Amino acid sequence: DAVEEENGDDAAVDEGDDAAQDEDDGNYNNNVANYHNYENGDDEIKYWAGYAVYPKKCVTYKGVDVIVFNVYENGFKQCSDTPMGTYVTPVPTFVEAYLDQLEANEQDMGNDDYELPEAAAYSQCAQYNGNNGQYSVMIGCTDDDPHSLSVNIYSDATCETRDYMNGMDDANIDVSDIQIPFHSCQACVTWLDKNDDEVDDQYYENKLINAPLCSQIWARKEDCDKSCQKLSKEYEDSQHWTKSDAILLSVLGAFAALMMVVIMQKRRQMRAQDDSLLASEVPMKSTEEPMISDKHLLIAFGVCVLLIVIFALAVLKGLTWALLLGLNLALFGFLLKMVMDSGTACGYNDDDSDDEEEEELQEPQGQGTAGELT
Repeated sequence: DAVEEENGDDAAVDEGDDAAQDEDDGNYNNNVANYHNYENGDDEIKYWAGYAVYPKKCVTYKGVDVIVFNVYENGFKQCSDTPMGTYVTPVPTFVEAYLDQLEANEQDMGNDDYELPEAAAYSQCAQYNGNNGQYSVMIGCTDDDPHSLSVNIYSDATCETRDYMNGMDDANIDVSDIQIPFHSCQACVTWLDKNDDEVDDQYYENKLINAPLCSQIWARKEDCDKSCQKLSKEYEDSQHWTKSDAILLSVLGAFAALMMVVIMQKRRQMRAQDDSLLASEVPMKSTEEPMISDKHLLIAFGVCVLLIVIFALAVLKGLTWALLLGLNLALFGFLLKMVMDSGTACGYNDDDSDDEEEEELQEPQGQGTAGELT
Protein backbone atom coordinates (compact mmCIF):
# COMPACT_ATOMS: atom_id res chain seq x y z
CA ASP A 1 0.00 0.00 0.00
CA ALA A 2 2.84 2.37 0.84
CA VAL A 3 4.39 1.67 -2.53
CA GLU A 4 1.12 2.31 -4.30
CA GLU A 5 0.65 5.55 -2.34
CA GLU A 6 4.17 6.66 -3.26
CA ASN A 7 3.56 5.84 -6.91
CA GLY A 8 0.33 7.79 -6.72
CA ASP A 9 2.17 10.79 -5.29
CA ASP A 10 4.77 10.55 -8.07
CA ALA A 11 2.03 10.38 -10.66
CA ALA A 12 0.39 13.44 -9.14
CA VAL A 13 3.70 15.28 -9.23
CA ASP A 14 4.23 14.27 -12.87
CA GLU A 15 0.74 15.44 -13.75
CA GLY A 16 1.42 18.72 -11.97
CA ASP A 17 4.70 19.16 -13.87
CA ASP A 18 2.97 18.36 -17.14
CA ALA A 19 0.25 20.87 -16.36
CA ALA A 20 2.83 23.51 -15.51
CA GLN A 21 4.72 22.73 -18.71
CA ASP A 22 1.51 22.94 -20.69
CA GLU A 23 0.78 26.27 -19.06
CA ASP A 24 4.26 27.53 -19.95
CA ASP A 25 3.87 26.28 -23.49
CA GLY A 26 0.49 27.96 -23.66
CA ASN A 27 1.95 31.24 -22.46
CA TYR A 28 4.77 30.96 -24.98
CA ASN A 29 2.40 30.15 -27.80
CA ASN A 30 0.19 33.01 -26.71
CA ASN A 31 3.18 35.33 -26.84
CA VAL A 32 4.04 34.06 -30.31
CA ALA A 33 0.46 34.48 -31.44
CA ASN A 34 0.55 38.06 -30.21
CA TYR A 35 4.00 38.89 -31.53
CA HIS A 36 2.57 41.91 -33.34
CA ASN A 37 1.91 43.64 -30.01
CA TYR A 38 4.62 45.95 -28.74
CA GLU A 39 6.25 44.73 -25.58
CA ASN A 40 7.46 47.89 -23.88
CA GLY A 41 5.37 50.86 -24.86
CA ASP A 42 4.21 51.59 -28.36
CA ASP A 43 7.57 51.68 -30.11
CA GLU A 44 9.39 48.48 -29.21
CA ILE A 45 8.69 45.21 -30.98
CA LYS A 46 9.76 41.94 -29.36
CA TYR A 47 8.67 39.25 -31.79
CA TRP A 48 9.39 39.98 -35.46
CA ALA A 49 7.70 37.01 -37.13
CA GLY A 50 5.09 38.22 -39.59
CA TYR A 51 6.62 41.66 -40.05
CA ALA A 52 8.14 42.76 -43.34
CA VAL A 53 10.25 45.66 -44.62
CA TYR A 54 9.95 47.33 -48.03
CA PRO A 55 12.96 49.50 -49.06
CA LYS A 56 11.64 52.25 -51.35
CA LYS A 57 14.56 54.47 -52.33
CA CYS A 58 17.77 56.19 -51.30
CA VAL A 59 17.63 59.97 -50.86
CA THR A 60 19.64 62.74 -49.25
CA TYR A 61 17.55 64.06 -46.38
CA LYS A 62 18.80 66.81 -44.05
CA GLY A 63 22.27 66.40 -45.53
CA VAL A 64 22.42 62.66 -44.78
CA ASP A 65 22.00 59.76 -47.19
CA VAL A 66 19.08 57.68 -45.91
CA ILE A 67 16.98 54.72 -46.98
CA VAL A 68 13.23 55.37 -47.13
CA PHE A 69 11.32 52.22 -46.18
CA ASN A 70 7.90 50.96 -45.13
CA VAL A 71 7.18 48.48 -42.34
CA TYR A 72 4.24 46.06 -42.61
CA GLU A 73 2.64 44.03 -39.85
CA ASN A 74 1.18 41.42 -42.19
CA GLY A 75 4.22 40.24 -44.09
CA PHE A 76 2.32 37.30 -45.56
CA LYS A 77 0.52 39.81 -47.80
CA GLN A 78 3.82 40.60 -49.54
CA CYS A 79 3.74 44.28 -48.54
CA SER A 80 0.52 44.85 -50.49
CA ASP A 81 -1.57 46.22 -47.62
CA THR A 82 -1.34 49.52 -45.75
CA PRO A 83 2.03 49.93 -43.99
CA MET A 84 2.49 50.78 -40.34
CA GLY A 85 4.39 53.84 -41.45
CA THR A 86 7.14 55.25 -43.62
CA TYR A 87 10.54 55.74 -42.01
CA VAL A 88 14.15 56.63 -42.81
CA THR A 89 17.43 55.33 -41.48
CA PRO A 90 21.04 56.11 -42.51
CA VAL A 91 22.34 54.11 -45.44
CA PRO A 92 25.25 52.50 -43.49
CA THR A 93 22.80 51.34 -40.80
CA PHE A 94 20.50 49.72 -43.34
CA VAL A 95 23.39 48.09 -45.22
CA GLU A 96 24.94 46.65 -42.05
CA ALA A 97 21.56 45.34 -40.91
CA TYR A 98 20.92 43.76 -44.31
CA LEU A 99 24.35 42.10 -44.35
CA ASP A 100 23.87 40.83 -40.79
CA GLN A 101 20.57 39.31 -41.90
CA LEU A 102 22.27 37.56 -44.82
CA GLU A 103 24.95 36.20 -42.50
CA ALA A 104 22.34 34.95 -40.02
CA ASN A 105 20.45 33.21 -42.82
CA GLU A 106 23.63 31.50 -44.03
CA GLN A 107 24.48 30.30 -40.54
CA ASP A 108 20.94 29.06 -40.08
CA MET A 109 21.40 26.96 -43.21
CA GLY A 110 24.58 25.46 -41.74
CA ASN A 111 27.03 27.49 -43.80
CA ASP A 112 29.47 28.42 -41.03
CA ASP A 113 32.19 29.36 -43.55
CA TYR A 114 30.19 32.26 -44.96
CA GLU A 115 32.11 35.54 -45.13
CA LEU A 116 30.79 39.00 -45.83
CA PRO A 117 31.79 40.63 -49.14
CA GLU A 118 34.85 42.87 -49.11
CA ALA A 119 32.66 45.83 -50.03
CA ALA A 120 30.98 45.51 -46.62
CA ALA A 121 33.91 47.49 -45.20
CA TYR A 122 32.49 50.62 -46.84
CA SER A 123 29.45 50.52 -44.57
CA GLN A 124 31.67 52.45 -42.18
CA CYS A 125 33.84 55.48 -42.79
CA ALA A 126 37.16 54.24 -44.19
CA GLN A 127 40.30 55.62 -45.78
CA TYR A 128 40.90 54.93 -49.44
CA ASN A 129 44.05 55.44 -51.50
CA GLY A 130 43.12 56.70 -54.94
CA ASN A 131 44.91 58.28 -57.88
CA ASN A 132 44.47 61.73 -56.36
CA GLY A 133 45.70 60.72 -52.94
CA GLN A 134 44.01 59.46 -49.81
CA TYR A 135 40.45 60.37 -48.94
CA SER A 136 37.55 59.13 -46.83
CA VAL A 137 34.79 56.97 -48.31
CA MET A 138 31.52 55.47 -47.11
CA ILE A 139 28.48 53.84 -48.68
CA GLY A 140 25.67 56.19 -49.67
CA CYS A 141 23.20 57.05 -52.42
CA THR A 142 24.08 57.06 -56.09
CA ASP A 143 23.86 60.61 -57.46
CA ASP A 144 21.66 59.87 -60.47
CA ASP A 145 19.78 56.76 -59.31
CA PRO A 146 17.64 56.65 -56.13
CA HIS A 147 17.47 52.85 -56.33
CA SER A 148 21.20 52.21 -56.21
CA LEU A 149 24.07 52.60 -53.75
CA SER A 150 27.57 53.91 -54.37
CA VAL A 151 30.66 54.69 -52.34
CA ASN A 152 30.69 58.43 -51.65
CA ILE A 153 33.83 60.54 -51.23
CA TYR A 154 34.33 62.82 -48.23
CA SER A 155 36.95 65.45 -47.55
CA ASP A 156 37.10 64.88 -43.79
CA ALA A 157 38.07 61.86 -41.70
CA THR A 158 34.58 61.44 -40.20
CA CYS A 159 32.71 61.25 -43.54
CA GLU A 160 30.55 64.30 -42.89
CA THR A 161 31.70 66.76 -45.59
CA ARG A 162 31.11 65.61 -49.15
CA ASP A 163 33.90 66.04 -51.68
CA TYR A 164 32.22 66.76 -55.01
CA MET A 165 34.52 66.03 -57.94
CA ASN A 166 33.19 67.17 -61.32
CA GLY A 167 29.78 67.74 -59.73
CA MET A 168 29.55 64.21 -58.27
CA ASP A 169 30.71 62.56 -55.07
CA ASP A 170 30.55 58.92 -56.23
CA ALA A 171 33.76 56.90 -56.24
CA ASN A 172 34.48 54.33 -58.91
CA ILE A 173 34.34 51.38 -56.50
CA ASP A 174 32.35 48.21 -57.13
CA VAL A 175 29.70 47.64 -54.44
CA SER A 176 27.40 45.35 -56.40
CA ASP A 177 27.73 42.68 -53.68
CA ILE A 178 26.07 44.86 -51.04
CA GLN A 179 23.24 46.45 -53.04
CA ILE A 180 19.92 46.70 -51.22
CA PRO A 181 16.93 45.00 -52.91
CA PHE A 182 14.81 48.09 -53.51
CA HIS A 183 11.09 47.61 -54.22
CA SER A 184 11.28 44.08 -52.81
CA CYS A 185 9.34 42.87 -49.77
CA GLN A 186 11.78 41.50 -47.17
CA ALA A 187 10.41 39.25 -44.42
CA CYS A 188 11.86 40.01 -41.01
CA VAL A 189 12.01 36.31 -40.07
CA THR A 190 12.76 33.53 -42.55
CA TRP A 191 11.83 30.05 -41.40
CA LEU A 192 13.71 26.96 -42.51
CA ASP A 193 12.43 23.40 -42.51
CA LYS A 194 14.22 21.91 -39.51
CA ASN A 195 13.56 18.89 -37.33
CA ASP A 196 13.19 19.39 -33.60
CA ASP A 197 16.28 17.22 -33.08
CA GLU A 198 18.39 19.72 -35.02
CA VAL A 199 17.63 22.73 -32.82
CA ASP A 200 17.56 23.53 -29.12
CA ASP A 201 14.66 24.75 -27.05
CA GLN A 202 15.52 28.42 -27.58
CA TYR A 203 15.85 28.24 -31.37
CA TYR A 204 12.36 29.40 -32.28
CA GLU A 205 12.21 32.19 -29.74
CA ASN A 206 15.65 33.43 -30.80
CA LYS A 207 14.43 33.52 -34.39
CA LEU A 208 11.45 35.61 -33.35
CA ILE A 209 13.47 38.06 -31.30
CA ASN A 210 16.78 38.27 -33.16
CA ALA A 211 15.89 39.64 -36.60
CA PRO A 212 18.97 41.68 -37.59
CA LEU A 213 17.48 43.58 -40.53
CA CYS A 214 14.25 44.72 -38.93
CA SER A 215 15.43 45.18 -35.35
CA GLN A 216 18.48 47.27 -36.28
CA ILE A 217 16.78 49.64 -38.71
CA TRP A 218 13.80 49.93 -36.35
CA ALA A 219 16.09 50.97 -33.50
CA ARG A 220 17.57 53.85 -35.55
CA LYS A 221 14.52 54.83 -37.55
CA GLU A 222 12.99 58.28 -37.88
CA ASP A 223 9.53 59.11 -39.14
CA CYS A 224 9.46 60.27 -42.74
CA ASP A 225 7.64 63.60 -42.32
CA LYS A 226 5.92 65.66 -45.01
CA SER A 227 9.13 67.19 -46.34
CA CYS A 228 10.72 63.74 -46.45
CA GLN A 229 7.76 62.23 -48.27
CA LYS A 230 7.69 65.15 -50.70
CA LEU A 231 11.37 64.63 -51.46
CA SER A 232 10.78 60.92 -51.80
CA LYS A 233 7.89 61.53 -54.19
CA GLU A 234 10.02 63.85 -56.34
CA TYR A 235 12.60 61.09 -56.73
CA GLU A 236 9.84 58.64 -57.53
CA ASP A 237 8.20 60.92 -60.10
CA SER A 238 11.51 61.54 -61.84
CA GLN A 239 12.06 57.82 -62.36
CA HIS A 240 8.53 56.62 -63.12
CA TRP A 241 5.49 57.77 -65.04
CA THR A 242 2.75 58.89 -62.69
CA LYS A 243 -0.92 58.21 -63.27
CA SER A 244 -1.54 61.78 -64.44
CA ASP A 245 1.43 61.49 -66.81
CA ALA A 246 0.01 58.31 -68.30
CA ILE A 247 -3.41 59.92 -68.81
CA LEU A 248 -1.93 62.98 -70.53
CA LEU A 249 0.29 60.81 -72.73
CA SER A 250 -2.75 58.78 -73.77
CA VAL A 251 -4.79 61.91 -74.58
CA LEU A 252 -2.03 63.52 -76.65
CA GLY A 253 -1.29 60.25 -78.42
CA ALA A 254 -4.96 59.72 -79.30
CA PHE A 255 -5.25 63.33 -80.51
CA ALA A 256 -2.21 62.91 -82.78
CA ALA A 257 -3.61 59.67 -84.21
CA LEU A 258 -7.00 61.31 -84.82
CA MET A 259 -5.42 64.25 -86.64
CA MET A 260 -3.41 61.84 -88.79
CA VAL A 261 -6.61 60.04 -89.82
CA VAL A 262 -8.31 63.35 -90.68
CA ILE A 263 -5.29 64.46 -92.71
CA MET A 264 -5.29 61.28 -94.79
CA GLN A 265 -9.04 61.60 -95.45
CA LYS A 266 -8.65 65.27 -96.38
CA ARG A 267 -5.89 64.47 -98.85
CA ARG A 268 -8.12 61.90 -100.58
CA GLN A 269 -10.96 64.42 -100.77
CA MET A 270 -8.68 67.03 -102.32
CA ARG A 271 -7.47 64.58 -104.95
CA ALA A 272 -11.07 63.70 -105.80
CA GLN A 273 -11.82 67.41 -106.07
CA ASP A 274 -8.95 67.88 -108.52
CA ASP A 275 -10.34 65.09 -110.70
CA SER A 276 -13.79 66.67 -110.72
CA LEU A 277 -12.38 70.08 -111.66
CA LEU A 278 -10.72 68.65 -114.73
CA ALA A 279 -14.08 67.46 -116.04
CA SER A 280 -15.96 70.62 -115.06
CA GLU A 281 -16.93 73.25 -117.66
CA VAL A 282 -16.51 76.04 -115.11
CA PRO A 283 -12.81 76.89 -114.78
CA MET A 284 -11.67 76.70 -111.17
CA LYS A 285 -8.31 76.69 -109.49
CA SER A 286 -7.24 73.15 -108.66
CA THR A 287 -5.30 72.25 -105.53
CA GLU A 288 -1.54 72.01 -105.81
CA GLU A 289 0.17 68.66 -106.08
CA PRO A 290 1.26 67.63 -102.55
CA MET A 291 4.99 67.73 -101.96
CA ILE A 292 4.81 64.71 -99.60
CA SER A 293 3.16 61.49 -100.70
CA ASP A 294 0.83 59.54 -98.44
CA LYS A 295 3.41 56.78 -98.09
CA HIS A 296 6.16 59.13 -96.91
CA LEU A 297 3.77 60.90 -94.56
CA LEU A 298 2.76 57.62 -92.92
CA ILE A 299 6.40 56.53 -92.60
CA ALA A 300 7.34 59.81 -90.89
CA PHE A 301 4.40 59.49 -88.51
CA GLY A 302 5.33 55.88 -87.69
CA VAL A 303 8.96 56.82 -86.95
CA CYS A 304 7.84 59.59 -84.58
CA VAL A 305 5.48 57.23 -82.76
CA LEU A 306 8.22 54.61 -82.44
CA LEU A 307 10.65 57.14 -80.95
CA ILE A 308 8.01 58.35 -78.50
CA VAL A 309 7.37 54.78 -77.32
CA ILE A 310 11.11 54.12 -76.89
CA PHE A 311 11.65 57.33 -74.91
CA ALA A 312 8.57 56.61 -72.77
CA LEU A 313 9.75 53.09 -71.90
CA ALA A 314 13.17 54.49 -70.98
CA VAL A 315 11.42 57.12 -68.78
CA LEU A 316 13.12 59.93 -70.71
CA LYS A 317 10.39 62.36 -69.82
CA GLY A 318 11.87 65.48 -71.42
CA LEU A 319 12.42 63.88 -74.82
CA THR A 320 9.05 62.12 -74.70
CA TRP A 321 7.08 65.28 -73.97
CA ALA A 322 9.06 67.36 -76.49
CA LEU A 323 8.57 64.88 -79.34
CA LEU A 324 4.90 64.23 -78.57
CA LEU A 325 4.02 67.92 -78.31
CA GLY A 326 6.04 68.69 -81.44
CA LEU A 327 4.22 65.96 -83.35
CA ASN A 328 0.82 67.32 -82.30
CA LEU A 329 1.74 70.88 -83.28
CA ALA A 330 3.12 69.78 -86.65
CA LEU A 331 0.02 67.72 -87.46
CA PHE A 332 -2.30 70.53 -86.36
CA GLY A 333 -0.46 73.08 -88.50
CA PHE A 334 -0.44 70.75 -91.50
CA LEU A 335 -4.16 70.06 -91.14
CA LEU A 336 -4.96 73.76 -90.79
CA LYS A 337 -3.04 74.56 -93.99
CA MET A 338 -4.91 71.85 -95.89
CA VAL A 339 -8.28 73.23 -94.77
CA MET A 340 -7.33 76.76 -95.84
CA ASP A 341 -6.03 75.59 -99.23
CA SER A 342 -9.17 73.57 -99.83
CA GLY A 343 -11.43 76.52 -99.03
CA THR A 344 -9.48 78.84 -101.32
CA ALA A 345 -9.69 76.40 -104.22
CA CYS A 346 -13.45 75.93 -103.89
CA GLY A 347 -14.22 79.67 -103.87
CA TYR A 348 -11.88 80.73 -106.68
CA ASN A 349 -12.99 81.99 -110.20
CA ASP A 350 -10.43 82.86 -112.87
CA ASP A 351 -10.37 86.53 -114.00
CA ASP A 352 -10.07 85.58 -117.66
CA SER A 353 -13.17 83.42 -117.49
CA ASP A 354 -15.09 86.35 -115.99
CA ASP A 355 -14.04 88.60 -118.89
CA GLU A 356 -15.10 86.01 -121.45
CA GLU A 357 -18.51 85.66 -119.82
CA GLU A 358 -18.99 89.45 -119.90
CA GLU A 359 -18.07 89.61 -123.62
CA GLU A 360 -20.52 86.83 -124.45
CA LEU A 361 -23.29 88.67 -122.63
CA GLN A 362 -22.48 91.99 -124.33
CA GLU A 363 -22.07 90.66 -127.91
CA PRO A 364 -25.79 90.15 -128.78
CA GLN A 365 -26.63 93.63 -127.54
CA GLY A 366 -24.02 95.16 -129.86
CA GLN A 367 -25.38 93.32 -132.96
CA GLY A 368 -28.93 94.45 -132.24
CA THR A 369 -27.91 98.08 -132.08
CA ALA A 370 -26.08 97.90 -135.41
CA GLY A 371 -29.19 96.49 -137.17
CA GLU A 372 -31.35 99.24 -135.91
CA LEU A 373 -28.95 101.87 -137.22
CA THR A 374 -29.00 100.37 -140.68
